[in-house]
Amino acid sequence: MQIFYYLIKTIVFICFPLLISIICIAYNNNLNKKEQDIIHEVAILSSFYLTAKFIEPDNMFYLLFINIPLLMSFLRKSKGLSLILSLVLALYYHLSFDFNLYLVLLEYMFYYVFFLYFLRKKLTSEIIINCFSILKGLIIAFEVHILRINNYGDLKTIFIIFLAMTIFYILSYGILFVLKKGKEAIELNKVLKELENERIIKNSLFKITHEIKNPIAVCKGYLDMMDYNNPNQVEKYSTIIKSELNRSLVIMDDFVDYSRIKIKPDIMDIILLLEDVTDSMISLFKINKCKLIKDIYDDEVLIYGDYDRLKQALVNIIKNAIEASKDKKSVHITTKLLKNNIIIKIKDNGVGIKKEDLDHIGELFYTTKEKGTGLGISLSKEIINAHDGELNYESTLGKGTEVTIKLPIKN
Repeated sequence: MQIFYYLIKTIVFICFPLLISIICIAYNNNLNKKEQDIIHEVAILSSFYLTAKFIEPDNMFYLLFINIPLLMSFLRKSKGLSLILSLVLALYYHLSFDFNLYLVLLEYMFYYVFFLYFLRKKLTSEIIINCFSILKGLIIAFEVHILRINNYGDLKTIFIIFLAMTIFYILSYGILFVLKKGKEAIELNKVLKELENERIIKNSLFKITHEIKNPIAVCKGYLDMMDYNNPNQVEKYSTIIKSELNRSLVIMDDFVDYSRIKIKPDIMDIILLLEDVTDSMISLFKINKCKLIKDIYDDEVLIYGDYDRLKQALVNIIKNAIEASKDKKSVHITTKLLKNNIIIKIKDNGVGIKKEDLDHIGELFYTTKEKGTGLGISLSKEIINAHDGELNYESTLGKGTEVTIKLPIKN
């Protein structure tokens, strides 16, 4: 019974800050990617603090569960936080249990090096959990033996270690499930906000149409009534028409300022963004029975850009590629470095685009889709251009379309 009480406290202390961070991110409209990462990292640090502060370090379960925040930082792929927690845990073991400082530092640096290896090889979260559990399981037995925190026989000690490892393994997958569902909730909430923004934009379009329609109607009325043989009337009506046209231009200028793309650039990893985008669109690939082929650069590539805006552009382009694909659907995404630029190519095996249509790609409201609006490509092009980049389309009828994105690399 004591074990279950201990387990419940651990789950509460670890999961509570995490859930608060998810709620905070989901309902805040103004957080960029960097700010979201900071909130997640603060939540993980809070989980570690609560676990270390309020759970008694008197059994092997504690020795194991205190490492869960470190595993969470691995799953979040946070290099800085992982390094900090590794060093803090090593120091904590040394101060709390009188472990040899150099040995525990060696142990946690070993975990950190493995984490960097996993990160470079882009292995899945499940593999990270499995490997970390096996490594820690072997070392925990040695730690329990040194601490001699129980007086059980060897067989019972082995059973308790096995039980602790099983609970740790299940709890780790439970936290991974919470992280994934939290990310889905954040993405869903973001989609709902975008739909709401789209509704607002549509309402704004209706309003501006109405506002512009009025002065144009006035101009038309005066032109219909104008007697061109009457100089006084021509002068009077021309002044009114000019005034109404100026009013129309003011209304349109106000709308252009409102709807112009605004970016908040910061240092970011474009490769990480590509991985994030493709991961979030896996379900769309499955629904459309489309194969994703990636040949993406292994290491990080830093650019100066707006993470969310670039994600918006990439999602639009990849979604179009999926929808354009035909039999044996596939979308091929590749990257290469050229001088001071990164080149991203997104190629589908769809029906292709006619040359006359290709010349108009990117124009507002121009589309070849039956129910399209043309806003997606136009918006994507505007976002890429705002980053001093280029967006180009090449297509061959019956063979598919290739989209090329060029973005400058941060020196």
